[in-house]
Amino acid sequence: MNIQLLAAAGIVGTLGANAIAGFSNIDRAFGISYAGVDYDFTEQNDSFNNIYTTADSAGTLTTDNPDLVGSGHIQAGDVDWFAFALENESSLQFATAATLDTPYGLSLQMLNADGNILVGDAEMDPDGSSPLSIQQALLPRGTYYIGISGFDADVLNGDLLDGMNSASPHNYDFDYVLSLEATPVAVVPLPTAAWAGLGMLIPMGVARRLRKRM
Repeated sequence: MNIQLLAAAGIVGTLGANAIAGFSNIDRAFGISYAGVDYDFTEQNDSFNNIYTTADSAGTLTTDNPDLVGSGHIQAGDVDWFAFALENESSLQFATAATLDTPYGLSLQMLNADGNILVGDAEMDPDGSSPLSIQQALLPRGTYYIGISGFDADVLNGDLLDGMNSASPHNYDFDYVLSLEATPVAVVPLPTAAWAGLGMLIPMGVARRLRKRM
């Protein structure tokens, strides 16, 4: 897989354009550099990785390092799970795209630390050039899981996207890139004037009590 060829094919740019909020730095988000490819994480399991409890670690999204990018390979019947952590309460955007311009079905799903489904989406792409992105607002700090799989619309089963359970196989085979970007919730400080006003209340209250005692 060559991320620079992916960029030349326009998939990286398309991913940024299709993302709900956009990535703050597409080149950095996808690890493109003059020296070559530098992924933060990869899907290491050669065999099927169909259970989120066996997820590969993607790392931690922090205030200083809010972006992570990784790569993996989906084969027929496979689902790849990644575990990641949020250092702070954040809004999260995650997106993926196949690296080959071939028809594919793609599904994404995010779980919380207890394995409960938070959000998911699926897309059939006859041209193999359309990425899939999801944004989830106001997630508390903690551990989360993202699952990537193929998607066959004919066997979609309930709340679980195709490939996320053994009862819904798919027949797709493709490489992909996955990008995560967290936007920490801003803590807005009180204006200086407000702090000054709060400071004035304390001596005034003390003064009132002193006057009553006298």
